[in-house]
Amino acid sequence: MTGRETWRLAELLGILRSDRKFLHDYDARLDTLLAENRIAVRDGNGCLAEPPNPIDFARALPAYEAIVREIEAEFAERVTDVIISASCGASLLRTDRRVESIALDTSLTF
Repeated sequence: MTGRETWRLAELLGILRSDRKFLHDYDARLDTLLAENRIAVRDGNGCLAEPPNPIDFARALPAYEAIVREIEAEFAERVTDVIISASCGASLLRTDRRVESIALDTSLTF
């Protein structure tokens, strides 16, 4: 990834994070999936922490990959809508759906 692409990605992530409704829904769904799969739970300070009965290490990566696929499927359209409604990169997103996946892949680190 070039420096220009990195800055563009940061801009797109900033747009997603600034949409409070999207961010709330995304965080809530991700928290649910992480908890259901015993990967992480949200603690009282709002940080992700190890759950009381964590998933065993051998099953963690496949579960995490399944969560990423599920989040992508559920939020790809909303990612596009949020970015287009921010009037930023609309033509890019209409011609290169790869941007959605990049934004979602990195958004797990919000």
